[in-house]
Amino acid sequence: MPNEFHRGPGHTGIDREPHFDAGERTGRRGGPWMLGAALVLAAGHLALAYTWPRLTHSTLTPGINLGWYVANLFVAASMLLDGRPLGPRRWIACGAGYAAILWLLWPLVTILQENLLLLILAVVLYGGLLRHPRYLGYLYLFLVAQRYLPAYLYPAFLLSSLLYTTLGPFVWAWHRRRERFIPLCHLLGLVLLTALLLPIVYFCTQSSAQDINQRLQEADVRSALWLSLRTSALATLVVLLMGVPLAFAMVRRSFPGRGLLDTLIDLPIVVPPPIAGITLLAFLGPKAPLGAYLETRFGLRFFDSAPGIVLAQLFVGSPFLIRASMVAFAAVDVRYENVARTLGASAWSAFLRITLPLSLRGILIGVALTWFRAMAEFGSLKILANNPRTLPILAYERFIGYSQTEAHSVGVLVLLMCLCVIAGMWIIRAMPTILGKSIGASNAEY
Repeated sequence: MPNEFHRGPGHTGIDREPHFDAGERTGRRGGPWMLGAALVLAAGHLALAYTWPRLTHSTLTPGINLGWYVANLFVAASMLLDGRPLGPRRWIACGAGYAAILWLLWPLVTILQENLLLLILAVVLYGGLLRHPRYLGYLYLFLVAQRYLPAYLYPAFLLSSLLYTTLGPFVWAWHRRRERFIPLCHLLGLVLLTALLLPIVYFCTQSSAQDINQRLQEADVRSALWLSLRTSALATLVVLLMGVPLAFAMVRRSFPGRGLLDTLIDLPIVVPPPIAGITLLAFLGPKAPLGAYLETRFGLRFFDSAPGIVLAQLFVGSPFLIRASMVAFAAVDVRYENVARTLGASAWSAFLRITLPLSLRGILIGVALTWFRAMAEFGSLKILANNPRTLPILAYERFIGYSQTEAHSVGVLVLLMCLCVIAGMWIIRAMPTILGKSIGASNAEY
């Protein structure tokens, strides 16, 4: 009997083909292809060195040409060595993407040859993002803004990136699930948000870090900043100690006049800030009976003084913390408190150990909103307590009496603090669930 089926002990009787993993197959295919691509690109860049003067009426330096060659070689390597099949559609897609980069940056290149460095950087990023086509969109958004909106480059790029980031699920719903209404609502909202944010982002990009640092070295700017931080923190603390209990009582009890009181909480929001300043001045000013009595008897003066600043900030900022606390307390199931009471806990203990931890994130968001609304107050302070100057008052006076550049720097400082508050609110919303469920917009688990 032929011995061809005998393979020794342990043999299964099945002959297997040699196995190569994806890396070996890619290496076997990519080696010759990479060598060919390197040679073709070298010939192309040598030819480009001779034809460049006819294209741009300038000379292509060897260093820039070599950098461009390396960038193109990196793109070729990204295509050939990632293990995916090199079909005609992929070649066409990669070529079209590369051509789009050239087309978007070509006007800059023809103006100044040093702009080729931007082209080289864009090509390198293109090669690095070929495996992640979604992220290529950010590169093209930047290049489109660079070509068509150079004066608004950073605002246009940042806001279009926000639009691009959030549109994915809605585009999918539009095409796959045939939904139309929610994507349209989302798009309209993003258009409105872009219109609101565009001036802010543009204003922030008009001052450099050196300008802001120079303003911070000035004594009056540091004094105004410290005064704003101190008085707004004090106003927020007062609202926290008195407004949060009010919010809890409003949510947990019904009483005559509750609806009217609930409406009056929002009154400082609808009152124009200058009218609020006039009202407070008429009630507690030096010529008002109560204001004159407090100043004479206790030495407490509200006109052009730090207590007046705190009072105005307290007036305009209190609704934010009270309203946020009410929503937070309403989100806590009252049955948790009832169970704690049946187990022997007092009302105070149930509030501290059950209700407050579950509503903490909502309260912290209200604290952030109240603190910065107080610090950014201008209208009522201009009338009630123009001195000592807070940061918004200082920015206005710099704009009136000095150059617009100095006012820009102080204004950008205020806006950067706004961004810090927004970042803080985002962190609060992402806090661990050990602090309880968030409220309203912060409960974004869907």
